[in-house]
Amino acid sequence: MKKIKSTFLTLAVVATALSPGFLFAQDTASLSSSLPTEKDIIAKTEPGVVRILFDIKGDIVVEPFDFETKTLKFVSLGLKKETIPIDTTFSGTGFVVSPDGYIVTNAHVVTPDTIRPTLLMSLFQSVLFQKVLNKEISENDIKTVVDRFTSEDLAQREQRAKEGMKFIVFKDIKTTITVFNPATKAANLDGYRKDGFPATMVGYPIDYIFNDKDVAIIHIDKTNLPALSLAEKSSIEKGDKLYTFGFPATADINDDDLLSATFTNGSVSSYKDSSHKDFKIIQTNAKIAEGSSGSPMLNDRGEVVGIITYQSGDQSVGDNFGFAIPMEVTRGLLTDKNVTVGRGEYQRNLEQGLALKNERHCKNAIESFNQAKTSTDPDFFEDSLD
Repeated sequence: MKKIKSTFLTLAVVATALSPGFLFAQDTASLSSSLPTEKDIIAKTEPGVVRILFDIKGDIVVEPFDFETKTLKFVSLGLKKETIPIDTTFSGTGFVVSPDGYIVTNAHVVTPDTIRPTLLMSLFQSVLFQKVLNKEISENDIKTVVDRFTSEDLAQREQRAKEGMKFIVFKDIKTTITVFNPATKAANLDGYRKDGFPATMVGYPIDYIFNDKDVAIIHIDKTNLPALSLAEKSSIEKGDKLYTFGFPATADINDDDLLSATFTNGSVSSYKDSSHKDFKIIQTNAKIAEGSSGSPMLNDRGEVVGIITYQSGDQSVGDNFGFAIPMEVTRGLLTDKNVTVGRGEYQRNLEQGLALKNERHCKNAIESFNQAKTSTDPDFFEDSLD
């Protein structure tokens, strides 16, 4: 039994070695020079954070394959292809970046692209484990494979993964992206989906599973939305305080309340090189869980400096870190897709109201809050300032 457990651990290391990347100026002056309070940051951010559903239905066709441990190549077995039906839903977070309906999230939240490499890893592990059971190879052979994989350069590992994924193809796949309507009175997932806003894909980096640029832009047919303030650069350092706002599944008590975003805080723990070493991934100790993908990472001014993409570590022992793609990557994609970002009237009036409130100009603050509310799509954020 110990030997089998050891083999599984070794196979996990092999899969990790083979896996591609990860498997997964403000325009108005503030009336106050002080930093916003956490409550102010919540007020500025929450209305522009949305929950996203991605539905995928169809078939996956798998061609049985073997893996040659000497050549490190996937080879066809020449057997009948197997069709696997798929009908599943993914949930994640996104945030408004333009009053004209543009929303940013993770590419893996709104595309099916991570399904193939994930399935490949599972099948790959099964093939190697079966070889051990059949005594075709030993655990030492697998360790040798691990060493050879890890000694290869990134381009070679990516090429091997792409070769393996040729044995797994989609067939008649249909996908839909739905942004939850914050004003819905629905009490279950089907109701949220029915009342939600259909979204279209604007764009994402095609090779994001290899280059870590896990960002996507989607669009809904709505205007006057409360867009978040985006930092020009992710100019934060280790130890700097930061915040996240999203929809982690671990915070869902029941289907009656899937619209309440979770606010967490933490700090910058470290910076890590991306797979291609062309940008730095932000590491944080803020609480991150499944469903948090696509959440905005905010600095102490309430500006978006990154987008949460995945977590790592063993939560059962408290060793859990979140990772975020820096804002520069998102801005690059927004530019490529000719998306004009801006806070719009909602954020301008809201920030002015918060500044007036902090200066104890309550009457003027209320006027600004009311202007913010009336400048926002009443269907989309009906009660955001109540």
